[in-house]
Amino acid sequence: MGGALVAGVGVAGLLAGRALLAQTYWLVQVPGLLALLAPAAAVVAGAGVLAALAALGRRPDWLVAALAASMVPLAAVVLRAEGVAEPLFSWRPVARVLVAAVPREVEVVFEAPEEYQQVGGLAYYSERRITLLEPPGFVPPTYLAGHTREMFLARAAFELRWRAGERLAFVSDPQRRRDEPAALVPAPFYLLGRFGDRWVLTSFPAHAG
Repeated sequence: MGGALVAGVGVAGLLAGRALLAQTYWLVQVPGLLALLAPAAAVVAGAGVLAALAALGRRPDWLVAALAASMVPLAAVVLRAEGVAEPLFSWRPVARVLVAAVPREVEVVFEAPEEYQQVGGLAYYSERRITLLEPPGFVPPTYLAGHTREMFLARAAFELRWRAGERLAFVSDPQRRRDEPAALVPAPFYLLGRFGDRWVLTSFPAHAG
């Protein structure tokens, strides 16, 4: 019974999984992820069929062997998916674009979420000092006393500098979905890239690569 259910899930994934997952907006940003659905579903379907046959033959040793064998290709698919999905979750691709296109003297401003410590990954991979755009209603913790002015930039001051034509780079909050970048910074702006929910914009023409 269990094997047949697993096989059914695999077949359903082969037939309708791509269309279903394509409704998730961030998945379609990386087509390579959707391409991995077919091999993953095929492995699940095959494992279900083998498990069902082992159950019908009352061969627990076959069942264990089938499950163990299916883990090898499934693990390969998972590892490949982690690599393909890197632009959606890792800070490394974002930093790579910034380093390639934005001169080191240009200030990089990160639209910090409440968990502003997320800037650590961006700072690590870019090897640059990152200015944090002050979150709305932000109350600095006591351990930042004396350092908030050098770490955080008020939204009004940031927009004033952007409109004045200062050369700035901007990375949006990774925890907030925006389908368009227009409201993130004052016009004019230039799109450097999009990585999941993170938009990378500049106040001047910049081109990666």
